[in-house]
Amino acid sequence: MGPKNRSTSRMRKDDGMTALLTLDPAARRSVLALLGCMAGADGDVSEEESEALAGAALALGVTDGSILTVPTLDEIDFDSMDRQARLLAYAGAVWMMLADGLTLRRESSLLSHLAERLRVGPDMARFLGSFARWVRTETELPWHREADLLFTEAARRLARVEAHQRAA
Repeated sequence: MGPKNRSTSRMRKDDGMTALLTLDPAARRSVLALLGCMAGADGDVSEEESEALAGAALALGVTDGSILTVPTLDEIDFDSMDRQARLLAYAGAVWMMLADGLTLRRESSLLSHLAERLRVGPDMARFLGSFARWVRTETELPWHREADLLFTEAARRLARVEAHQRAA
């Protein structure tokens, strides 16, 4: 992907990784496994996808080498993921699809399948997809910071949406 050109002045300035706080350890592993499946969806894991996957592993605190073995979708326990984990997994899948700057038909097809498996409705899929696209295309961060921003800020925005829905 080409150089990003937008300022990151409105983003968080702290250096602390906070994606660890958004998901429990099992959910972090499931999300990372799903990102691995998305990275390999087109039959090839590009250098950018590999770097993005390593960055996501660091941001999620999964540093035991488990990303070296990518499971199939059937091996991921979607049913044990709570709503937040499913939504963040979907945002992560969109982000990973965009990592190499190419969106192939197999990746788009897998993303549609994931929306069903993760029980992400069309409006929420658009919301999360737009945010993931913004993170991927409009920030100038190393992969691990980009992944951290994706998961932490998506969790914050989801909390605001849900609070607004409860208040309505």
